Amino acid sequence: MTVNSGEPSLSLKRVSLVLVAIGAFLIPFMGSSLSLALPLIQNDLLLNILMLGWIPTAFVLANAALVLPFGRLADIHGRKKIFTYGIIIYTLASLLAGFSTSGINLLFFSFLQGVGCALIFATGVALLISIFPLNRRGEVLGIYITAVYLGLFFGPLLGGFLAQNWGWRSIFFINVPLGLFALTLILTKFKGEWKSSEGEKFDLVGSLIYIFSLSVTMYGFSTLHDLLGKILFVTGLIGLVLFFIVEKNHHVL
Repeated sequence: MTVNSGEPSLSLKRVSLVLVAIGAFLIPFMGSSLSLALPLIQNDLLLNILMLGWIPTAFVLANAALVLPFGRLADIHGRKKIFTYGIIIYTLASLLAGFSTSGINLLFFSFLQGVGCALIFATGVALLISIFPLNRRGEVLGIYITAVYLGLFFGPLLGGFLAQNWGWRSIFFINVPLGLFALTLILTKFKGEWKSSEGEKFDLVGSLIYIFSLSVTMYGFSTLHDLLGKILFVTGLIGLVLFFIVEKNHHVL
């Protein structure tokens, strides 16, 4: 169901495409450029290998574990609303990460960036499908995928250039003007809301099972050399099977 009435205007379509493309660029750009800057972060903050490895892992973990529940929330409460929250959280987390003075600070803000990315990633394609007619979806989804690959391509190049000349913090700071630009577009040009499941109930139990199981699986897989890692990995896989059974019984899958 769409809160907007009538055919979306050409201006609205263009704004939505720009916004979603920005979000599609930021996520792979941050992931690929952050990995490149890890040696500089280690030297500056004096981190051990374990803490250093968890900085990009926290980003990926938050994104992977939360994207499915956030997608459902967007269907119920509005895709534009969830997308906007994602831009705000991602931009704020990027700013704070750039000012981090310890590994714990950076780990937390990297995780918060992943939360913002999950909100963005869960709604981007859904917004395009909601706004553009069927005969234009192949084109706009192609632009979306192009933005993703541009982020992957420019991550090592631009991220390396920024880190080499202005330090690793600049990789986080570069996200702030892009996020503020996107937020300005949302507040001034992106009018309306799009929902498909308004009034339906959010499956909190299933979401918690999914988040816990995927998190434990990823953590266990990253520490498979340890007995605890093996136990957590198997526990996570069992949880994912349980999630599938629960959702199937609720006729979600």
